Amino acid sequence: MPAVDRPALRHALLYAPAAAIAASAVARALDEWNDFRGYQIAGEALRASTYTDHVSNTWPPFFSLFAAGLVELTRLPLPVARFLWAAFNAAIFARACVRYWRAVGGNEAPWWVSPVAALATAPFLALHLVTHQVYALIFAMSIEAFLCAEKGQEVRGGVWLGIAGAMKVTPALLLPYFLLQRRWKLATTSLALALACSLSLVPFLGLQGTVDAHRSWIDRAVRLRGTHGVRNQSIQALVERLSTGEAKREQAGIDPIVPLDGATADRVGKLLSWGLILCAAFALRRVPPVQAAAPLLAVSVLAVPYCWRTQLIAFFPLLLLSLWKLARRPGVLDLVLCLPFFLCMVEREPGLIGLRGFELLEGAGLTCALSLLLVLNALRLGGTLHAGSTLPPDAFRLKARETR
Repeated sequence: MPAVDRPALRHALLYAPAAAIAASAVARALDEWNDFRGYQIAGEALRASTYTDHVSNTWPPFFSLFAAGLVELTRLPLPVARFLWAAFNAAIFARACVRYWRAVGGNEAPWWVSPVAALATAPFLALHLVTHQVYALIFAMSIEAFLCAEKGQEVRGGVWLGIAGAMKVTPALLLPYFLLQRRWKLATTSLALALACSLSLVPFLGLQGTVDAHRSWIDRAVRLRGTHGVRNQSIQALVERLSTGEAKREQAGIDPIVPLDGATADRVGKLLSWGLILCAAFALRRVPPVQAAAPLLAVSVLAVPYCWRTQLIAFFPLLLLSLWKLARRPGVLDLVLCLPFFLCMVEREPGLIGLRGFELLEGAGLTCALSLLLVLNALRLGGTLHAGSTLPPDAFRLKARETR
């Protein structure tokens, strides 16, 4: 009988709290469909050779083709189908996190860093699993794109990014970084594949129907604005919460700090979102992909009109590198910008602070504001970008290294 690796076993047990949170979410996901019902509507419509403009269908048209395949899952007994979907998302997210952890040399980090990052991410993952969302798959494909870019496999990276971007807009916001890094093959491949994915609807809708579907989606997409439900923590929603007072009238929040009408607040929110995307891409243009992925994935989910708290699972890489930096050389500014984010672990749980306190703080956009502080710490010179001990202190000036 092989000897038990006791140190490895003890380290694995450190992930037990995060694993327990995820497992309980899988169990709670068996009751009824939530967001998956929207996927089912989109998939069934495409199977009937139509593109639905149902209120739930805010994804690019290619997502309907993916959803058409997911409809098969509903033919199983519903508890079984829900368990399989939740387990798949948990597994694909865990795999992506492990691959990223290995790529940055996470085994050389202090013993507590990755378990704490996992625990901080687990409540977001739990909500993701309970609401049957699909972003874990998008996150996993985005991670693969960065890992392929790190290894110089640009065509393969472009394939991952193209498919992910054709399913959901969020990964497409990563393109400016790759363009500024002059990764032409990756960018070209991703755009070509996204176009191919769009054309894959032609057998179902015909050429004109496919064009009309994309026109309909684009028209809806440009009119999206940050909603005010406490689950939405996008930059656009934050601006509207702090300027229109709609959050207080609808659910919770505070009176406007700088009063603006809805249209103006919407334009300001979109301008700030795009500004952060482009500034982040420019600031990280010389940073190796495996480390640039951390702040860029975080920015991509905050910059879209709808950033449900379920999508904040994208913060795992940033939390990992932020904690690693704090473990090595904690500076005052690092502490000020990073540690407040962990208040979200308490604030986002109504059972811990009361429903009224939860609605007040989330209605004011606290999670978004603290998330932005974490991102800004990564973008500043001397932030989290060279936390990993596998990369030298001036890693942001070097070419991408081979991923281990």
